[in-house]
Amino acid sequence: MPARPPQASSPRVSGRLEAACAAAIALGAVAARIWILRSTGVLTEDFLITLRYAENIAAGRGIVYNPGEWVLGATCPLYMMVLAAAARLGLDAALAGRVLNILADGATCLAVFSLFRMLGRPAAGLVAALLFAATTAPIAASTGGMEAGLVTLAGLGAVHAHARRRPVWMCAFLGLLWLLRADGLLLALFLLGAWLRREHRVPWRALAAGLLVALPWTLFAWAVFGSPLPNSVTAKLAVYGAARGGAPFPNLGEFQAQFAGGFVQKALLAAALYGAAAAWRHAPALRAPLLWMAAYLSAMLLSRVPVFPWYWPPILPFYYGCAGLGLSVLARAILVRVPGLPAAPLKAGALLVLALPLAAHLPAIRRDIANAQALEDTVRRPLGLWLADTRNTRPTDRILTESIGYIGYYSRRPILDAIGLVSPQVIPVYREAANPLGEIVARFRPEVLALRPAERDLVAAHPPARFAERYRLARCFPERSARPAYCVFLLQRGQKDKDVGPRSSAAEGERGGQ
Repeated sequence: MPARPPQASSPRVSGRLEAACAAAIALGAVAARIWILRSTGVLTEDFLITLRYAENIAAGRGIVYNPGEWVLGATCPLYMMVLAAAARLGLDAALAGRVLNILADGATCLAVFSLFRMLGRPAAGLVAALLFAATTAPIAASTGGMEAGLVTLAGLGAVHAHARRRPVWMCAFLGLLWLLRADGLLLALFLLGAWLRREHRVPWRALAAGLLVALPWTLFAWAVFGSPLPNSVTAKLAVYGAARGGAPFPNLGEFQAQFAGGFVQKALLAAALYGAAAAWRHAPALRAPLLWMAAYLSAMLLSRVPVFPWYWPPILPFYYGCAGLGLSVLARAILVRVPGLPAAPLKAGALLVLALPLAAHLPAIRRDIANAQALEDTVRRPLGLWLADTRNTRPTDRILTESIGYIGYYSRRPILDAIGLVSPQVIPVYREAANPLGEIVARFRPEVLALRPAERDLVAAHPPARFAERYRLARCFPERSARPAYCVFLLQRGQKDKDVGPRSSAAEGERGGQ
């Protein structure tokens, strides 16, 4: 006698069970992130750049990193303003930013489930929500304070509105996405192109709504900074493009770690590829997001800019959703062989089987985040606080460093950014000099150098910098270490005004702000 397929539950019971599972996943995502945040105190290096901007805005100094220097180095203007509002209200802006992104991650779990349920694939939505809730990249980004949680939620909101044929909401979310991170423009191009192809008309009212959200800041940034694109985008493209030339796929290692680092990642990749093919055939509303995801990943793979961990979360709901589609096909093939059992409990059981190893892996994620935070707590934070002490440096002393997050935030000193995110005057050096870091020291003569050992060697090897003659070693971090992570060098007395090299007028005239 042939095996009977699982008995279908009533749509109402099944829908309630699925919604309850999605809510539990969202709450679990928030709880796991709060636990990791409380137990590690994690603060991401780049988040502190945005936080310093926000606190300067709240203090009335303007949109500046170094007071007096109007350079837009933060990549997320809307998030920067939200943090500034929190600081202005007397709240802990660092905590507010992390909590906001943690809550956004919980909302993302609900939103991705809602999207796939609307497309008739609720099981795939639950798998996507669970994977997003319990994997490393989203957890690390949101607990560390990066804007990736808000970016992911805004992009998912735009796709949701696109699938539901609500162009006003779609464009409003796209406007928010542009204000959160400039690369949101890529998703806007794909969604608007898909809308025109599907509807054969321009959604003028919707476009007006999107412009109403995005245009005020865009015009302001154009007038004040000369471009709505943050200077950090220009700096990364120029500096990393010069420094990482050669290999055709400089970020291939990061891709392998994210998508093929072990058996589980490889299995998810296979399921995602199968699910993406199925979604392309049977879910037309997902075609534009799939094309955007492919373009986004291709740009990262080919880019000379390093792939930082917070670049992954925006595409992960769709990647995990495709993986969920592939896994659900496999699950259905198995379930039809189980005679006479209700389908809804079986689906819940299968979800639980997936959830258990993910939950068991959370302590390992917490351990990795804690280990990374140890560098900040034992090296870069103490370094910044040491520099903030007036017994060691003066308030007007400029610090040349590449790690402008912790060192800049805690030192409260003017920063000469070796990469140029907040110091555009150094960017041309990367096109003109074979040893850019040494040439920056030679040209701008900063009073303080906070360098890694390899960076120190580069400066010492550049004769025009006259490193040994001009600078003295003041301290290394961590102390009493045979292999320090950073060393601080101070310009020796009498060297400041001797043989002064060319400096920008901005560097000379804007040093007294702090």
